Amino acid sequence: MIAVTIIFSLWFFAPLPAPAQQETFFKEIQPPLTGISITINPEALVQQIDAVLVYFEKYKNQDPDAVNAGLFSQIGISLSVVEATLRFLMDTVAEDIRNKSGLRLADPQFLKKHFRFFQWLPHPPPASPPHEMIKITKYAVFTIQGSLKKNTVFKYALYGLPNDEKGMSLQETEKHKDRLCRFRYTKRQVLAGVYDQGGAEPLVWVTRRGLEEALMEGTICVKLPGGEKQFFNVDRGNDIPFDPTIKNHHTQQRYWYFGLVRQPRGHGLGIGSQAPIFAGAAFAGDVYSLGLGKVMGVLYNEPGSGKLKMMLGVLADTGGAFRPNLFQLDYYVGVLNSRKEFNRAVKTLPAFAEVYFFIKK
Repeated sequence: MIAVTIIFSLWFFAPLPAPAQQETFFKEIQPPLTGISITINPEALVQQIDAVLVYFEKYKNQDPDAVNAGLFSQIGISLSVVEATLRFLMDTVAEDIRNKSGLRLADPQFLKKHFRFFQWLPHPPPASPPHEMIKITKYAVFTIQGSLKKNTVFKYALYGLPNDEKGMSLQETEKHKDRLCRFRYTKRQVLAGVYDQGGAEPLVWVTRRGLEEALMEGTICVKLPGGEKQFFNVDRGNDIPFDPTIKNHHTQQRYWYFGLVRQPRGHGLGIGSQAPIFAGAAFAGDVYSLGLGKVMGVLYNEPGSGKLKMMLGVLADTGGAFRPNLFQLDYYVGVLNSRKEFNRAVKTLPAFAEVYFFIKK
C-alpha cells in the first residue's frame, strides 16, 4: 500500500445549531487544518470511490435502504450531494495521480473552499472516553488453509446458498421464509450435518477455527494445497442476530452462506452485487443509518507517538454488528496472513477517535 502523508493544523469553529426537535447526530465545523498528519492511499481511494459509484448506478433503485443520504437528510443533504462529493474527490485525486503532482488535499485553502465538515456525535455516547469519540475497530481478510475435498483436517464446509433459494431475489425470499432452508437451520444444525445428504453445495473445506474466522470477518482467503488462493465472501445469512452476550463465538447460532469472489467485497444485495473494498480506503459501519458512500476522516492521537493524525476513507461495508450502531466504525486493514500480522498493522491505530464527514459544497 502506498501511503501519502499530508501535514495540516487544527482549527475549530463553533458548530451550527442543531435542527429544532431533532436529535443531534452531527455538528458542522470548519475543516480541521493545521498540525494534522493525514495518511491516505490515493490509488486505493480512487478505486474505492469508483466501486461505490458503480454500485449506486446499478442498485440505487434495488437497495434504497443503503443508497441514500441517511441521517444527513435531516440537515438538508441529499443523495445527489453525496454522489457529487464522491465524484469530486475521485476526480481530484485521480488527476493529481496522473499529473504526478502534490495532492490538492494537502492545501488547506482547497479544503476550505470545496468541503463542508460534519463531526459525528456517537449515539449512545460511550461511558468513557469523551462524549464526541467514536469507537474504532479494525478488520481484515485472513488467509487460512483449506481443501476442495473433505478430509480429516479440513472437515467443515463453507456452504453456498441452499439449492432451494438459488436464483431468488431478496424480495422473493422474504415471501417464502417459512419454507426456505436458509431461515430454517441454525449454525449448530449446519455443523451437525444437516446438508450432508444435499440441499447446499460445499464450496471449500476448512478447519473449525477457519470456519469461525470466516463467519466472524465475512470474507476469507483460502490457500489450497497446490498454492492457489481463493476468496469467499458472505452471501446471505439465516437472519439470527449476533448475540453480544455470548462471548464464545463457537456457540453463536447466526450462520452465513458464502460465494466465491475475485477479491474482498463489502456491502451488497448478494454475492453478485457486492462492491469491492480496498485496504486503506474502506470503512464498515451502519450504512442503513449513515448511508453508503460517505467520505470520512478519522482524527486521533497516534498511540505511542501522540501525534495528531487523520485517515481518510469511504463507508463501503457493513455487518451484523452495525444493525443499528451509531457509535462505531470498522477500518479495513487488508488481506493478511495471521493475527500476529494484524496486530502489527493496527498497533498505531486508535481505539476511539473523532470522525468527520466530508461533504462537497
